[in-house]
Amino acid sequence: MRGYAEDREENEAQIFCYGSSAIVGTNGATLGCVSVSIPLFRKSKTPLETYVEPLRAACRAIAGGMSPGTR
Repeated sequence: MRGYAEDREENEAQIFCYGSSAIVGTNGATLGCVSVSIPLFRKSKTPLETYVEPLRAACRAIAGGMSPGTR
C-alpha cells in the first residue's frame, strides 16, 4: 500500500489531486484526510517530495493537535 491516492482527471478535466494517508487518532480510528488539487500543467516532476510528503506531515500535525476527547 502506498499510503496516498491519486485522482488523474477523474472528477474534473485538467485537475490532478493527491490524497493523504489518513489522519489517525490515538485510538487508531481514522478521523479524516487531507488532499491537494492542482492544475495538470503545474504538476511537479517530483510528486512524492512536492505533494505527498507535505500532506503526510500535515496529517501528523493535525492528529497531534487534536484534543484528547476527539482522538
